[in-house]
Amino acid sequence: MSDSDIITPKEARRLWVAALRSSKYSQTKHVLHDDLGFCCLGVACEVFNELRPGVLDITKAPKSEDPSGLVHYDGYADTLPQEVMSFFSLASDNGSYKDDEGVGGSLAEDNDNGLTFSQIADIIESEPEGLVTR
Repeated sequence: MSDSDIITPKEARRLWVAALRSSKYSQTKHVLHDDLGFCCLGVACEVFNELRPGVLDITKAPKSEDPSGLVHYDGYADTLPQEVMSFFSLASDNGSYKDDEGVGGSLAEDNDNGLTFSQIADIIESEPEGLVTR
């Protein structure tokens, strides 16, 4: 890997936010990725895979085993693999953070509770307490 291949976690998060705001990904709930779409964290896995192709083992369950078309990233289907967490410098595998009132939440919960990708992108950009390590 050359110096030009190095991307900072902050730049990686900027690309993730841009992907969330694009119309490229449809949204689903409770899993990273299935036939209906992606969780916000699944979009992070896709951005990671675009920037670091071949690092993650991405497998889709056969329809006979899982009719929803569940996709696994390094064996994970509903939380982030360590490699992706580290790449974006996220402190947890579900995007946990504290809001302005000090109440705990997570990007995964926000996604599953109906926040849009654009609203979640706003949260990521604001870097609430506990979301990122650097």
